[in-house]
Order: sequence, then structure tokens, then C-alpha cells
Amino acid sequence: MEDERTMNEAQASAAGSLFHIVSDKAVPEVIETIRANAPKFGFHVRHVFDMRREYEQHGIEVFHDFDLCHIMVCNMRGSFNSMKHNMERAAVIYQPKQITVFSDNGGTKVNYFPLSQRCIAEALPSDVGFQKSLHQACLNIVDMIKASV
Repeated sequence: MEDERTMNEAQASAAGSLFHIVSDKAVPEVIETIRANAPKFGFHVRHVFDMRREYEQHGIEVFHDFDLCHIMVCNMRGSFNSMKHNMERAAVIYQPKQITVFSDNGGTKVNYFPLSQRCIAEALPSDVGFQKSLHQACLNIVDMIKASV
């Protein structure tokens, strides 16, 4: 039986659908909660990109309350095992592992773009096992976000 969390592929775009949720927690608290919850979902936070700092380091002037962060998560064992089977997966595997967090209208928005199984199939049509496993990892990230906000 197909996982009930699987996106309705007929209705989703080929790439997938943007997942977004709002939290009453501040940006740093959401990030720390994701960091704490990640191991429960088979991930760890590899890096948090403070985009304010990134832009400013490149001479970009940002507005005073700009606080966009990208959280890069990874299942290191799963990622490495995946690479052992097919290094071509590397171009697809890293993109859906970033979560964005930012303040907006008094709340904190968390956005994530889980790749659909169809999108993964279009990228690597002969790699059927990967199509399912990466899509499942994306769904696990959605669950991790829900548990963290």
C-alpha cells in the first residue's frame, strides 16, 4: 500500500508542491527545534546559512529586519550508501535537503520544497529505488518540520 503522505502525483506539478507552515516561535527557536528533532527523523543539521550575513559579505545592503536562513539537513549514512550505488544521484540528492525559515508579519514561516517522485523519475528514469527512497526522505523532512514548529 502506498504511503498515505505521498503527494497526489496527478495533481502536483512535475517537480512537486511547496510545503509551508507558520510558527509562533522566533526564527532561532525554530532552527534549534529542527536541530534537536532532526535525529529523530534520521537527519542532522549540516549547516545553517544566515542569508543576511551571506548577502552582507558580498556587499549587498539588506533591510533592517531581514532574517532569512537556510537549514541544510542530511542523512549522512543514507546519502553515502546512495552514492555507493550511483554517483549521478548527487546532482539530485542535495537540492531537496534545504529548509527556509524567515520572519513574516509577526510569525515565522518555514518553507520546504519536497521533490515529487515523478520529478526524481524524470531526472533519473532508470533508478527506480532511488525515486522512491528520495521522495520518502522528502516526506520525512516535512514530518520533521511539522514536529518542530
